[in-house]
This record gives sequence, C-alpha cells and structure tokens, in this order.
Amino acid sequence: MSTLALRGVKKSYAAVQVLHSVDMEVQEGEFVVLVGPSGCGKSTMLRMIAGLEEVTEGEIRIDGRVVNNDTPKQRNIAMVFQNYALYPHMTVRQNIGINLEIAGVGKQDVERRVRAAAELLGIEDYLDRRPAQLSGGQRQRVAMGRAIVRDPAVFLFDEPLSNLDAKLRVQMRSEIKALQTKMPRTSIYVTHDQTEAMTLADRVVIMNQGRIEQMGTAMDVYSRPENTFVASFIGSPAMNIFETPIGSVDGAPAFELGGARLPLPPGIQPSEPVLVGLRPEHIAIDPSGKAKAEVLYVEPMGAQTQVAARAGTQDLVIVCPGTTIVKTGETLGLTIAPDNIHVFSKATGKRL
Repeated sequence: MSTLALRGVKKSYAAVQVLHSVDMEVQEGEFVVLVGPSGCGKSTMLRMIAGLEEVTEGEIRIDGRVVNNDTPKQRNIAMVFQNYALYPHMTVRQNIGINLEIAGVGKQDVERRVRAAAELLGIEDYLDRRPAQLSGGQRQRVAMGRAIVRDPAVFLFDEPLSNLDAKLRVQMRSEIKALQTKMPRTSIYVTHDQTEAMTLADRVVIMNQGRIEQMGTAMDVYSRPENTFVASFIGSPAMNIFETPIGSVDGAPAFELGGARLPLPPGIQPSEPVLVGLRPEHIAIDPSGKAKAEVLYVEPMGAQTQVAARAGTQDLVIVCPGTTIVKTGETLGLTIAPDNIHVFSKATGKRL
C-alpha cells in the first residue's frame, strides 16, 4: 500500500483553469471518494493522478516521490474505467491477465493470480467466457480483476457504476465495500452520486468549480457542512436554506419561521445577515409546534413520506416516516431541535 499527496495542483487548458491549487493527502489503505457536479474537475484530477493528463503546476507524490514526469506505467497505478475497457475478442481469463503477460510474468504465475482475483470477485465460473456473454455487473468485476492482479500502489475508479441499473449499482457498491474490507488498498474513486460517496468512502472530498470545498468522513460533511454548497449538495432531499430575520427568544438569538421564533444553536451570536439551513429529515411534525406550515403536496415513498409545505413565505421540504398521514391543505405544527439548525454567513456562505 502507498500514500498519495497532491500539493498545490493546478490544471489549465489554454486560458481556462479547471483546477485551482488543490491540496489533498490520502493515507495508506484509505478509500477516498471525489464527488461533485459535472464539470467540477474530479475526473480531470483522477486522470492527472494516473498520468493521463499533465500537471500545469504543483506536485503529485506517491510514497513521497514526485511522479509528475512519470508515465502511467512507472506510477504503478491501476484504473477501472466507466466503460469497462475490455477486449471483446478475449476471454475473461485473457482480459484479466493481459497486463501481466505484457509485463513478462510467467504463465503459471499469471494463471494463479488471475484465478485468485476471479475467486475474490466471484467470477471464477466465467473465466472462459467473452465480455459479450456477461452482464454489466460481471463485466465490471472483470475490469476490477484486471486491476487487482497487478497489485498496484494506488487504485483509481472513474465512475465505474454509472452504466449499471439502480439495483445493480446497489449490489456492486456493497461488493466494492466488501472487497476494500478484505483487501485494503489506497484508492481514489470518482462519482457524481452522493449515495455512492457516502456509503463507500473512508473520507469524502466534495469538489466545486475546480476546488475542494470540504474533505471529511461522511458524517462530518453531513452533520457539519462548511458552507452552503456542501450543505445543499450532500443530503437527499437537499437541505432547506433560506434567509430569515434574526430576533430573540428569552434573550437568546432566534430566527423566524412560520409565524414563530425558534432559538439558534447555543453559541451562535450573528452580527451579520445569515442563512439558516434545515435538513428535511430534521423538521418534526408536531401538533404542539409553534411554527406553522401549510401542506402544498405529499409524496408517499414507502418507508418515508416527503411533504412540500409553506411556512409563512418560506417553502420547505419535510421528510417524515412513511406511516405519517398528512393531507394537502392541512396546517402542520413544526419543531426543530437547536442542534439540527445550521447557520451560514449570507455574504460568504461559510458556516458560522
């Protein structure tokens, strides 16, 4: 296993800068997921780590050694692509072992390593089939097997599950997680799917417009987003974020919602205009709640129900248990625990 570090990494195409002085440290055996909207620079960063894109400025280090000028082969990195990149005329056995054969590894050693990888991935019964005879999930396992047999310093995954249907994505997510537990490897995984990021990662890196907005565990970025971008990007449905006048309740700062004043978290003393953030799942429907909201429409989803409501002039999305009975036009009482209230500067978007 190896460490990976990016120090002040920038990437430009002519006059367009797509990565802005990125710093990132990945420890041995750590599974780090890059997530962000399309065009945020995450795939470019992955390709730079792989050596498929040149670094405009800064350093990429593997085990402390600068690899900016190394070829992909010299970096000892294995990459799993979105489109599998399998040779259609080769069997599964040949696809998994092709890089070992090119490297001059002996036939017996190739066979041993191919079979071990196939058994680990549960595809040992398909070694003599060709890619066209496999399902999408099986093809992705073959692509992963080809990376595993090389025993690389770092694994790179470029949206490997995006071509699979929803059910198969969930299954493959579990299998990748189990594989990382059995065989920990330093890994960078790129996705636009926040569920993949949150479930797979030891640490999540949220990117936006070529910059890292926040890096931390799934719980870190969910419970303490550092700015409004992270707050609105992580979580589904998205966090309710709105501007509201600040008053007081019993001498403590409070914000206005649905005709009531609700206390801000302890220690928050705003001296500037603020934005308040409420996660839909943290807004409780409570008949005794002082804040009132009118139900606009209801979306039953089985285990949970999403409610669109209007509290005064503010539109909210509320998530409640699926057994909750709510009707359009009904007036609800709402309560929010102070610890579940997020406060951001209106001017900078940063957490207060």
